[in-house]
Amino acid sequence: MADSAVHAGLRLRIGTQRQVPDWLPYADLACTAAAGGIWWVRPQWGGWPLLLIAAPWAARLILTGRLSRRTPLDIPLALFLLTAGMGVWAAYDRTAAWARFGLIALGVAAASYITWAGRRWGERALGLAAAGCALLAAAVGAYFLLAYNWKTDGAGKFAAIQQAGLWIQAHRPVVQIPEDINGNVAGGALALLWPLGLAGTVWAWRHCKVAIWAGAGALLLALVALLLTASRGAWLGLAAGGLAAGILAWLTRQKTPPPSVSTLTLILIPAFTLWAAVALPGFDRWLGSVGGVGNSALSRAQLWRDGLALIGDCPFTGGGLGMTMMVYSTYGLLLHVGFTTHFHNLFLQVAFEQGLPGLAAFSAWLAIAIWLAARSASSAGPARLYSLAAVASLTALVIHGTADAGLYVSRLAPVLFLPIGFALGLAEAKVEVKHPGAQPRITTLALTLTFALILILALTPSFRAAFQANLATVTQTRTELSSYRWPQWPIQDAVRRAREAELRPAMIRYAATLVLDPRNVTANRRLGQIELSLGQYDTALSHLETAYASAPQQRATRQLLGESYAIAGDAVRATALWRTVDLSQGQLSLRQWWYGAVGETANQQRITQAIRRLTTEN
Repeated sequence: MADSAVHAGLRLRIGTQRQVPDWLPYADLACTAAAGGIWWVRPQWGGWPLLLIAAPWAARLILTGRLSRRTPLDIPLALFLLTAGMGVWAAYDRTAAWARFGLIALGVAAASYITWAGRRWGERALGLAAAGCALLAAAVGAYFLLAYNWKTDGAGKFAAIQQAGLWIQAHRPVVQIPEDINGNVAGGALALLWPLGLAGTVWAWRHCKVAIWAGAGALLLALVALLLTASRGAWLGLAAGGLAAGILAWLTRQKTPPPSVSTLTLILIPAFTLWAAVALPGFDRWLGSVGGVGNSALSRAQLWRDGLALIGDCPFTGGGLGMTMMVYSTYGLLLHVGFTTHFHNLFLQVAFEQGLPGLAAFSAWLAIAIWLAARSASSAGPARLYSLAAVASLTALVIHGTADAGLYVSRLAPVLFLPIGFALGLAEAKVEVKHPGAQPRITTLALTLTFALILILALTPSFRAAFQANLATVTQTRTELSSYRWPQWPIQDAVRRAREAELRPAMIRYAATLVLDPRNVTANRRLGQIELSLGQYDTALSHLETAYASAPQQRATRQLLGESYAIAGDAVRATALWRTVDLSQGQLSLRQWWYGAVGETANQQRITQAIRRLTTEN
């Protein structure tokens, strides 16, 4: 009786609106699954599968007169998709960016479908979706066990796990599948899916005792695979998720539900960790390092600092979906080949790819989802099970996302959005506000205040300068990196010399930026980098000195300014700056080669002398 009441209460019935046809939800699920399959097999098709996802929504609008019932997450998710679209616009490789956008849209569509189905069919829909998460976790685990190479990728973490992995690798069947899933990606997905799958297995046990064996087997396989990923962030995330769900369950039984405290605590964890990494020098050793080209490595804290500098270059639009590798190498590490595909922090990665508006939207929907899940955990009946599972999954997302962003940049990105569907599914029954006009009024007020603040900021010269610098950054990046391919081009400086006329619009925007704000870091550093490539050494030195005076913590500025000092014959100041920069990826040898390649032997000799002095002092 209770289940049927919940089931009935979650049906979509609003006034005299026309009912959704029974076949439409199945068409929605089929189209979403088909689009996901296309993006998994053929990511190079770009954004075309979006039409499959949009078709059922268009049919719903035509047949019922509305897209869906409003939820508290509509605006944050819409803004998140909008900023993802901006990331496509900013990308220098639109095909790759469209594929990433499609995966994000697929995740949003899947979460919306879970929410919608939960309202229409109640516990049965959420139970089936959660059981599907258990099967998906088993599929991810099986894929990882079949594709992962412990001989190379698993070395150096845990000897016992590597030995177990090598035994599996020696005895597993030979299957021709791409090895494009690493331990952190698989671990992140499994940590999110496992709590949801556990809820699905409990539901299956209640309704079909035989199904418990399939669910338990799927969860066991997923747990074994999670252990073998050696992803400490995923382990910690799942453990923290279980702890958070347990504490929340105990508190709600004491009639003291703390959804606001839960939300605030989880959101502050990545913020505090990022602050500590940037502000506390000794914090580096707690965060470890990340691998890159060859056997080189970079501390995670330094990677985050570099990421913050690149976010400062394009805070409004982001640097483009899927564009991290070459943008970071070209403008952060000053290398000619890619180093890493992401910044090993989910929040930094979203901010870089989709700008600060994207980070704001992401944080908003994450906080609202946690709050809704924690709030509905005080319910009696089936809502409690899925709410606690959603809290555990979202906690794992936050904890693992603080140390890694592999899931967001991989083809498993839609998994990030699945907990939202469960947070809203049964929780939406409790979001029925007693005063229907209150929520729209609050939303309208929040949007009005936000736009008013943006308008006020837009009137300040520094804000307009930052916006001009952002546009110039996008123009420069698209001009240079859409053409640059190694080894066809030996180094990015060669592209700048060959495409000087095409770089003029970016340089003009940088100059306009400096009229508004002469100390703008982005314009000074990037103009200095371009001018070094073009042989305009005096103006490059002036711009780089200004950039260094404004932001001495940026490693790219220190390296570029050291190069300018070396060319000017001041080896003492050059080496003083270079000593503060990690140059283990061969950056100075690359610069030494470049000046010889363009026939500037005198500058090559000055660079060589400065390198010798640095080596002698070290």
